[in-house]
Amino acid sequence: MHQPRQQSYARAQAYLRAAEIGESFGALRERLDGVMHAARAAGMLAARRAGEFIPDSHHAELEVVELNFAWEDGRLRITAQCQGRARAGLGARALLAANICAVSMIEALSDVAEHLIIEDARIVEQTGGAAVKSYRFDPPLRAAVMVTSNAVVGGHKEDRAGGIVRQAVEALAPDGVELGEAVVMGDDARLIEEAIARWVADGFELIVTVGGTGVLPSDVTVDTVDALLQRPIPGIMEAARAYGQSRSPVAFMSRGVAGLIGDTLVLTLPGSRGGARETCEALFPSILHVAKTLRRSRALR
Repeated sequence: MHQPRQQSYARAQAYLRAAEIGESFGALRERLDGVMHAARAAGMLAARRAGEFIPDSHHAELEVVELNFAWEDGRLRITAQCQGRARAGLGARALLAANICAVSMIEALSDVAEHLIIEDARIVEQTGGAAVKSYRFDPPLRAAVMVTSNAVVGGHKEDRAGGIVRQAVEALAPDGVELGEAVVMGDDARLIEEAIARWVADGFELIVTVGGTGVLPSDVTVDTVDALLQRPIPGIMEAARAYGQSRSPVAFMSRGVAGLIGDTLVLTLPGSRGGARETCEALFPSILHVAKTLRRSRALR
């Protein structure tokens, strides 16, 4: 379900200049030249770990990350280039790399930091990356998120996975998706079934559960949902597991299922932070095509 990775390239730049300071320009330039190596390393690291800085950054397999410096009219131009396979453009990564490089240099010259200015930062060139299809639901598609975890309910574990999924659903707002309800409950089959039945009756078109997909006896979410599904769609979670397996060697342990109860699509996501994030990356926003297809069918009835 995820967008295929395509060969992508991006180039971005930022300028670093100094306001009026006591030391000569030549002395400052010599000091900046002396910290370029470490700053370049910081910029390259930022490009490769962009997901830690940019919440909605898609996974990318970077083959080349380059940072170069050039003095132009008293300003230092920092140019970052990224090349690799990605689901979206690499422009943000290149721009992040150039800016982190500049910030690293400012940190290294902390005694004059307040006089150093980053300016004219922009993406210069960007090619490749898969185009993401846009969905426009009118009226809005209502979604519900259910976290099932005894540990979270008991206060023994922070609800990080649920937070990731709620943010991912909220990020679909431009497509006309609204998060109508979000709940946290224990690993209780009866409560899970009751909540899902209520949402289906209330016309929710998307239900996402988080947790209970593992192999422990307490992991009852998958079994409960599987018994409710009227039209299973096994390819959905097969695609999610395949996506996750390329990033985590234990993604195959998720027993997640997906399918329809009436016209409501139900997805069961892992309760681990990484598993939840990777499943959202694999399925959103393409999963909305299911709801769009169902709406078109209802319009013809």
